Amino acid sequence: MKILDENLDLLAKLMSVSSKRHEVHAANLANLNTPGYVARDVKFEAAFRNALKESGPGSAMNVEAAVVESDAPKKADGNSVHLEREFNVLQKNQMIFNVYAQILKHEL
Repeated sequence: MKILDENLDLLAKLMSVSSKRHEVHAANLANLNTPGYVARDVKFEAAFRNALKESGPGSAMNVEAAVVESDAPKKADGNSVHLEREFNVLQKNQMIFNVYAQILKHEL
């Protein structure tokens, strides 16, 4: 039963990060025409993967998603939100979330 609990905790963590990423990129889209707005990204996977590899699942569960400024190029008005990029990120994120939901459904 402990393995099931760990799997559910892991899925909850990953789904939470996916939800956070959706919020951040939806906010970017909401500010598409705001002069000087700097787009934000969520950094998580690399730190999570490293913690998982080096210390195992217990340590990886302590990794938090970091909201950082995007390195996307700025347009003439100083805004760095790019419509196509945001839609691509949201689409990929939605697919990943759906995979997590299917795994959760299978686990339960």
